[in-house]
Amino acid sequence: MPTLEVTLSEPAYVVLEQTACERRQPVEAIVRDALSIFLRLPKPETAEGSVAPAAATGAWRRAGIHIEAKAWRAMPATVRRRYGSEFVAVHNGQVVDHDPDRLVLYRRVHERVGNVPVLITPADAPSPREFWILSPHFERAQ
Repeated sequence: MPTLEVTLSEPAYVVLEQTACERRQPVEAIVRDALSIFLRLPKPETAEGSVAPAAATGAWRRAGIHIEAKAWRAMPATVRRRYGSEFVAVHNGQVVDHDPDRLVLYRRVHERVGNVPVLITPADAPSPREFWILSPHFERAQ
């Protein structure tokens, strides 16, 4: 496998390390996934040439959505407000389409760009979105 040496700014490397830590993956895997998404390479393959296991493909897709979500949140609020309460599709760091109906938007974007990670989110959703996870786990109070 060819080797490439890349020089990163300190802030970029810190974000790269944090992402690797959050995902419990080596930095090299994060860089490989990010480059694959940026260059629109085909899904990861195994050494035998067959499609990689679902876990690897899922990680690849999650990394792509994460990158698109960061790009969406980095856009100025004036740009995000332009779409009101519609859903937006973000691909390669840009809004590629929008529609009030999520499913219609999904089908249109999927037909255009294929089966690649595309963020589809409500334009007026808070950034980052908050989720509540309820758990039936109980602990004894001390």
